[in-house]
Amino acid sequence: MNTEILEDDNDYHIDLKDVSIGKLIGQGQFATVYAGKYFGDYVAIKKQVREAKVLENYLIREISVLRRAQHDNLISYFGFHDEINE
Repeated sequence: MNTEILEDDNDYHIDLKDVSIGKLIGQGQFATVYAGKYFGDYVAIKKQVREAKVLENYLIREISVLRRAQHDNLISYFGFHDEINE
């Protein structure tokens, strides 16, 4: 993933050993959302597969916006895991 846009992306990188994925709670055209836990806290886990460069650019923009967004009606952004760069 081209993370040049994501300054300090290492601060937001999630290690999968710290996550437990539970039941499916939603599904869309590009992503599936699961209930889960991250260090014991309940979280929503969005799994998305990059199939094209256009989708990768969308993901970078989405992460960039989510990590800065703060509102009572939005869940907090914790981070991402990129399996391609392992």
